[in-house]
Amino acid sequence: MKKILFILIIIITVFSAGKTLSAEKTEIEFWTINLSPRFDEYFENLIENYERENPDINIIWEDNSFSAVKQKLLYRMAEDRSPDVVNLSPELMTSLVKEDLLYPVSNFDKDFSQDYYQGLWEVGVFNGKSYAFPWYLSTQIMMYNKEIFMFAGIEENDYPKNIDELKLTAEKIKENTGIYGFMPQIKIHHEFIKAGIELYTEKNGRIMPAFNTKKAVEILRWYQNLMQKDLIPADTLTGGYNLALERYINGELGILITGPQFIDKIKEESPYIYDVTAAAPLVLREGEKISAALMNVVIPKKSKNPEKAAEFAHYLTGAEAQQEFAEKANVLSSAKNAGGEDLKNKNGDLLKSAVREISKKQLKKAVDMTLKLPQADELIRVMDIEFGRAVKSKNTAEEAVNRMEKGWLDILNKGNETE
Repeated sequence: MKKILFILIIIITVFSAGKTLSAEKTEIEFWTINLSPRFDEYFENLIENYERENPDINIIWEDNSFSAVKQKLLYRMAEDRSPDVVNLSPELMTSLVKEDLLYPVSNFDKDFSQDYYQGLWEVGVFNGKSYAFPWYLSTQIMMYNKEIFMFAGIEENDYPKNIDELKLTAEKIKENTGIYGFMPQIKIHHEFIKAGIELYTEKNGRIMPAFNTKKAVEILRWYQNLMQKDLIPADTLTGGYNLALERYINGELGILITGPQFIDKIKEESPYIYDVTAAAPLVLREGEKISAALMNVVIPKKSKNPEKAAEFAHYLTGAEAQQEFAEKANVLSSAKNAGGEDLKNKNGDLLKSAVREISKKQLKKAVDMTLKLPQADELIRVMDIEFGRAVKSKNTAEEAVNRMEKGWLDILNKGNETE
């Protein structure tokens, strides 16, 4: 009887010790955007390796849609149930910084910035404080259907090299095939920034619009002309990227302006279209910049374990982890030593290799185009509305830019009055 009792005591002791050890584990809740189920295996392996190296940590991973992540995050923070490590775009991050909802990464003793390309690290800097670990990025490239080019009487390698050639190519494709040449995804404030137009300036401590220039008017006229000549679809401004991608996959679009990460979707949905696709650098006006589509990782201010969260965020965005993810996702790494110099696809896929090579070369022209003003959402909305009216010929290009300026002044004056 004593022997049985002794065994029971040992079992209870071991069980209790196990529960104590389990209870001592720190849970880190980690959110991504639109990366499941495609990259489930990658994240499961990464988390397994991290937990093996850090047995006191338990990572809970959740993937969210881009459209829902901000509201869900705000809701969870309001309930004091904030996740600890969150994948956000610079635009989403900026709005949270303004509301003082993110933990400054620069508050930690370690200087994480040395491990990343400086220009990408600075995307997360506001008023001298760093709020983000830069993660993966890409630059837009041009993919085109060689078969449609052939039917339009265009040589396979005679793809457009500048903005004028892009318009001529669209005209040839439409005239000879009835298919639209391309369907641009237009953010008019990005178009201005790409062209080197300053959106605003500061005068006597007040923010003032600065984009009402001849160059801005010319950009609007160019798009007006495309729509008037029926060289781009009528639903270009409302259809969104997914519609452009769908049309390209269905052979209903000659050129797709896209990020390298979408190449696998083309291959999965239509192997034939993939086989007749070639890649080329993004068409730019002279001296134009390219938008760097960057994803960041942030730590919400209400994280219960910001130090542990920062350690995992640094591991996730470190050179080794980023190199593997970049190869799987056809994106580029923000980490310095991520081994991204050899961009040849390991499976010998020439198109994938070309896409990554082009995207990498374009990085020297890439800039972040996040509008870092408190009223950014309102200011961008005004520009989009007036641009839409101009493209539909409801206003001239000059009138549209003037109305954009007036809209900005109204919004900024309210902001200046409250400061």
